[in-house]
Amino acid sequence: TTSMTIGSGTAITKHLSGTGTNDFAAPAAVPGETATFNITVTGAALGNTVVVSATITTPTNLLLVGYVSAADICTVKWVQVAGAAADPANATYRCDVWQH
Repeated sequence: TTSMTIGSGTAITKHLSGTGTNDFAAPAAVPGETATFNITVTGAALGNTVVVSATITTPTNLLLVGYVSAADICTVKWVQVAGAAADPANATYRCDVWQH
């Protein structure tokens, strides 16, 4: 098959994936501060859907997000949401990219 549809949703025509390891510095203890890392995902394009995961437990007060920031580049970002600074441990990150 050339695509996958779950229920009556939009078909996923391609699944891409890339991994990278990083030891982020803690974002400042100010809501909205970030720490960023890029992973190469060949074929990724602006507007694709991204799911990012890490091999660590999410530190308190941080949110992990990912998005395609340029052709073939998935940006992984820890965002400080509230409270004291938290320092994510060294981890492997996976970006799964879906094209519709």
